[in-house]
Amino acid sequence: TGDKDNRINFCAINRWVEGKPDAYNTPRLREEFINDALHSFRTFIPGDSLAIDPFPEYRDFFNLYAIWWPGMPAYNWKTGLTTVDLDEIRDRLFLPWNKEGKGWVSCLAMLNTDGGGGGAARNIETRTGNAMIAGRETEAFIHEFAHTAPGLPDEYTSNGVWGRGGEGSNTTLDYIEEDVKWRAWIEPGTEIPTPYSPENMDKVGVFEGATHRLHHIYRPTARGCIMGAGSFAGDPDGLCPICVQRTVCRLYMWVDPFDASYPARKELNLSTPGKAHFAVEKIDNLSGSQKLSWFLNGEEIAGDVKELDITFENKGEYRLECRLLDESAFI
Repeated sequence: TGDKDNRINFCAINRWVEGKPDAYNTPRLREEFINDALHSFRTFIPGDSLAIDPFPEYRDFFNLYAIWWPGMPAYNWKTGLTTVDLDEIRDRLFLPWNKEGKGWVSCLAMLNTDGGGGGAARNIETRTGNAMIAGRETEAFIHEFAHTAPGLPDEYTSNGVWGRGGEGSNTTLDYIEEDVKWRAWIEPGTEIPTPYSPENMDKVGVFEGATHRLHHIYRPTARGCIMGAGSFAGDPDGLCPICVQRTVCRLYMWVDPFDASYPARKELNLSTPGKAHFAVEKIDNLSGSQKLSWFLNGEEIAGDVKELDITFENKGEYRLECRLLDESAFI
């Protein structure tokens, strides 16, 4: 949808391990890999039965790719492909960034197996991420991607402990309501910490157990969020509202909604009083909840237009600003 330096670039790439039937490593499986990638990308298509909020709403913030390497070596730490090699492919295709602080790339390796397991990592300084998924389940696909650019930790518990745990967008060490970062979503009267009782199963609360740990860390939902175990077992409804809101904020962190502005230079000098033309190119969202406002020397002079002419009748210094406000319920 646009320049890689101002988009979240998301690439599915084939990967295989020895001894697995029908691995993604031969030309005859190219179409199957492409179809599996397209199936997973349905999560970004507005109105699709597999769409997952907020990705269709902000589809134009993304570039989506499928990368096919027919002769890819088997994934093997000693004699074959490693995560270092996959990182090198990713970095050669997308780095360096040409816009300070903007742009992101995540590569997700797809294994042609069942099971839905996976893993992910990210580097905020380089604005890069990588992930792996076994199978093509859309919930697990989004679960692993959400660990990268959106920066969402796991909400589930397990019999193993990995990662650092601690505070995250959707995890907290606080169990006093006024200190909980998602308190705006908690219904009045909800017990904090929130018991795992039938009446609380579908509420937003402060439930103990997250990032694979059973105690002393809390998550906002008991079940149903893709960042919980529901992405691998059960039928999650999507991301919980806390994860959706945080994801949208991260989209605006890595992508400038103004693709361009005219004139391109920051300072414009007019030798005589007269008219000048100004415009912006904006990355739209689906619902149109983004509102534009133009301010001249601090006073609003226009709204909801992408371009305008301004007549400067007097000599002097003027400051023109175009501001964007996203009024979406996601924010």
